[in-house]
Amino acid sequence: MSRVAQLDTEFLDGQLYSIFEKKFNSILPQFISSSFPNECDLLLNTLIYHFSTKINSNINSTATYNSSLAGISYSCSKRYLFLINVLSNYIIKKLKLPNITIKFYSILDLINFLLFLSPIRHSTESNSNLPTLKHRLLKVHSTLSNYSDSSSFITNSRYATQQFNNKQLLWSAILELLNTLLLNDNSFIIPWLANYTSTVQDNSKIGGDSSSLVPSCPICHAFPINPYEVDCCTIKYCFVCIHTSRLTNCRSCNSRIHNIKPYY
Repeated sequence: MSRVAQLDTEFLDGQLYSIFEKKFNSILPQFISSSFPNECDLLLNTLIYHFSTKINSNINSTATYNSSLAGISYSCSKRYLFLINVLSNYIIKKLKLPNITIKFYSILDLINFLLFLSPIRHSTESNSNLPTLKHRLLKVHSTLSNYSDSSSFITNSRYATQQFNNKQLLWSAILELLNTLLLNDNSFIIPWLANYTSTVQDNSKIGGDSSSLVPSCPICHAFPINPYEVDCCTIKYCFVCIHTSRLTNCRSCNSRIHNIKPYY
């Protein structure tokens, strides 16, 4: 079972509460929310849990709204899961335990979390199904959900993510290939393009204006890399050449340069 999916479930439970918290507190009178904050939290969490949790009687498991999205359910009844997820937090707040007890519990919870994340082979399967110490103490294991909708949802989500990552990797490989071919000093692409554009420019002089073509850079006499166009004769310069040379007059028509802009 995916540990990431179980952690996502715990995280999304907190996010779902934060979505309703502000709206819920705005409905209650101010003196109630300020005088009984723990009870208000308990009421809100109870309402969220009641309306978002469903039971699968066939396999005796319970799934919250967020766990069903991740394809996970819990091997216990709805009341038992309510005790773990909602009521236990309220009881801990009301008991006002001493700091040493809270620290001791935090250390045990950290140890349980490390066991949960442990990739060691001899780590038992039960360790990977107990994300928190409360689940371990009450022996509530996470199991794969048999809901067809949840299974198809998580499968389609993973497939879409994989397809997106494949496209990103493909585009990255294409860009690296183009950078290697065009920016490498030993590349044959740039000299070939420079010779081709020079030939086209020479042949077009008979026909008159050649500004519509893309000639070589007047400064480095190579094919323009990241070309910039000047306003006087629309000839193309390399980005590095035009910015490092600080020209005031065009080297092609000897006119004053007032503005430059990217060619594409």
